[in-house]
This record gives sequence, C-alpha cells and structure tokens, in this order.
Amino acid sequence: MPLEFEAIDAESGEFGYTEDRYGPLLGQFNAILDGHETGQLSDAKYLAALQELLAQAPDFIDAQTQIAF
Repeated sequence: MPLEFEAIDAESGEFGYTEDRYGPLLGQFNAILDGHETGQLSDAKYLAALQELLAQAPDFIDAQTQIAF
C-alpha cells in the first residue's frame, strides 16, 4: 500500500493513500471527527468510535494519529 505524507505547514500535514483500500472508511472517519468537533461525541465516545474503525482496519493511519493526538 503506497502511503504519502504532505506537509501543509510547520504544524500540520495529511496522509494520502489509494481510495480503493480505505475509501469506505473515510466517510465514517469524517463523521466521527465532525461529531467530536461539534460536541455531539464526548471524548470517550470519540475514542471508542475510532477504536471501532481500527478493529475493521488496524493499519488505518488516520485513526491511529487521532488517538495519539
């Protein structure tokens, strides 16, 4: 699986990889992020939702980085 990292500025960046592998998870992932940012998901529910994604795809780096953050 090719993985790329693009630096946006000195403090942020984004991972990139083929949509065929993680495309279906990206919608779920973005919904989890939005839910947390808007206060609909508590920290505990946010982490639990990310863990559920990782159960489906343990090498989904976006979820790993959010948990580490």
